[in-house]
Formats: sequence, structure tokens, C-alpha cells
Amino acid sequence: MLVDETKIRWRQFVSGDNDSYCWIYNTYVQILYRYGLRFTSDSEIIKDCIQEVFTSLYKNRDRLVTPENIKVYLFVSLKNCLIRTLYK
Repeated sequence: MLVDETKIRWRQFVSGDNDSYCWIYNTYVQILYRYGLRFTSDSEIIKDCIQEVFTSLYKNRDRLVTPENIKVYLFVSLKNCLIRTLYK
């Protein structure tokens, strides 16, 4: 099941496994992009925010916990980034 694998990969990523970080990115980047289209049609803003979300995850991985639902966590992170960016 993808949910279980995602949680395993998330824990591995938090522990320092870069392959798991890449797996999470590759698994969710297209889903996040499509979700971003609900807020704006500007593909560059969406791509920039996705990059910002994943950069922030990587920089702060030593402080991350495993969220109950990783997909929702990523969606909320992207939505917050898009809202901040669009209101600037």
C-alpha cells in the first residue's frame, strides 16, 4: 500500500536517506502540480512553490515528525506557499 510505503520512506528521509527524499519527490510532484492548478494557472509559480516546499523539508528534516497523512501535509504546505506567493 502506498500510504505505508510513504510513511516508511518519510521516516528514512528524516533519518538522512536521500534516496527516500527523491522517492517522495517523484511520487508526489505531479499530484502537487495538479493540486496547485486549483489556485493559479501560472505554472512557474506552482513549480517554484513545489521546489520551496521540498527545499524546506530537506533543510528542516532533523525537526520533522511523521505526519498522520503525508499527502495532506504536502498539499497544505503547497497551498500555504501559493497563498503567500500570490498575495505578495
